[in-house]
Parts: sequence; structure tokens; C-alpha cells
Amino acid sequence: WHGNPCPNCATSGNRRLQKQYGGLGGTYACSGCGLYYRPVGIREGRLLELYYSYLYSQSGITTERELASLPKDQLIARAARDGKDRTTLVRPLLGECGPDPVICVFGCSWGYEMVPLRELGCRVVGVELGRDRRELGIRKLGLEVYDSVDALAAGVSKVDLILSSHVLEHI
Repeated sequence: WHGNPCPNCATSGNRRLQKQYGGLGGTYACSGCGLYYRPVGIREGRLLELYYSYLYSQSGITTERELASLPKDQLIARAARDGKDRTTLVRPLLGECGPDPVICVFGCSWGYEMVPLRELGCRVVGVELGRDRRELGIRKLGLEVYDSVDALAAGVSKVDLILSSHVLEHI
């Protein structure tokens, strides 16, 4: 738990505990850059896939996979209701992307943020480590979701904009 360096500046040690979560680790402030982060101690491999496939849970649209069966307009409305429709944030940035922009949602889960973004007329791709979530987005929603950054790089020639809503706290 305590061996992870800061994900921003790689400073290790000499950080201040900001909040403790009942023995499950805490939130730290980096002494180098000041970033608040939670070291998780899971860096790669099968344990990481297990965590994101089965153990990770959060209330609302992020883990309610049955919502993937909703009609598109209802899913978009639910994403907006739960504060997960990012189109108003992304739309102004598209003019900087050039023709045929590609948006990547890093840590896309089953694709609840990707569906509204497709309404912008862009190619939307995702990266998700959790196999079940990734396969649900591909199978039920027809999304283009990759299992790693390497697989994304092999399948997509360019990415103009990367969106990541729920990732930093897991690094």
C-alpha cells in the first residue's frame, strides 16, 4: 500500500495522510507536487483484472450494468441524470481536433459515457481492463473497447482527445 509513488511526479515517501478509510488505505498529499491520491498497491496483471472485473463497485450508472439494455435515448438521459454525460465538456474541444476526431474514454467501464459522446458524430473508442464490463459494452452497445493501451495503439491510428473520469483514484 505505501510503496506507490505519486502518479503525477513519482515522489515516494514523505507524504501526508489526509483521510483514513477504515484500514483500507487513505488519501495522501504528495510532498513533491501536492496531488491528493490513494495508493492501491495493485500495479498490473491478473490481480488488477480481477479487481476491475469483479470487486470494483460504486453506486449508480457506473456499475449498474443492466442499464446497458436500455434504449439509447433512455441510456443517454440516465447518463445525464447521474452526471456522466460529458458532451457539454467535449463539444467545445472538438474544433481543435481537426477532421474526423477520435475520442478515447480511458477506463470506460461498460461504456455509459461513450454512448452520449457518439452523438457528437465522432469516433469514440475506449480502454477498459475489466473483461466483463468491456465485453458488455462491445456486445450490448456495439462499442469499440480495447483491453489495454497497447491494443488501442494497434487498432487506432490517432486519438485526438482522451477523457478519463474515474481513473486517477485507482492508480
